[in-house]
Amino acid sequence: MSKKTLSVFALGSLALGDFSTETLQAQGCVAVRGGGMCTLNHAHLGEEMGMESNQWMASLGYRFFKSDRHFSGDRESRNALGKNRFEQGTEVINYSNFIDLGISYQITPRYSATVTVPLVSNLRSAPYEHSGVRRETRSSGLGDLRTTLGAWVWNPVDRPKGNLQLSLGLKAPTGDFGVTDTFYRDQDPTAGVNIQPVRRPVDQSIQPGDGG
Repeated sequence: MSKKTLSVFALGSLALGDFSTETLQAQGCVAVRGGGMCTLNHAHLGEEMGMESNQWMASLGYRFFKSDRHFSGDRESRNALGKNRFEQGTEVINYSNFIDLGISYQITPRYSATVTVPLVSNLRSAPYEHSGVRRETRSSGLGDLRTTLGAWVWNPVDRPKGNLQLSLGLKAPTGDFGVTDTFYRDQDPTAGVNIQPVRRPVDQSIQPGDGG
């Protein structure tokens, strides 16, 4: 193994060692987006794919996500009787479908560029958003477009069986972050139950874009 290779692995080990001393916390609210397409140019497949310049490649990816459990730290949320949200019938359920359309251009055997167009379709049911009754809200459409530039650390012509790729990307706020749907809300709780349909933005966890 060369000194250059050893240096790369040493830096990686130091970075992992540093992260291992920290306490990592999961995100408190669901916010899963599409666009997670890998930008590899598949150089390991040989000269027919990714080993030459000026090549184009199209890709299609699909991902499904469901969220229906509630945690505080590492403990599932429960009421005074020890029942979790599912047992109480108050859990929030998110269903998300992501389709990622990718177009990659091989600039050279070592460098590539990729544009990823994410399409999303979401469904959410949350009783607390509809005055205690389980109803659904939906969103769909174009997500946040991503462009990335990828570079192999080592020349793939010399190392077709193993490599490491570094990428730098930019996300464009093309996804709508203000989608609305119908919610059923009590319009005047002080004067008795008066539940009426109202139009308002859906929860941020199912918005196609995040506005950033």
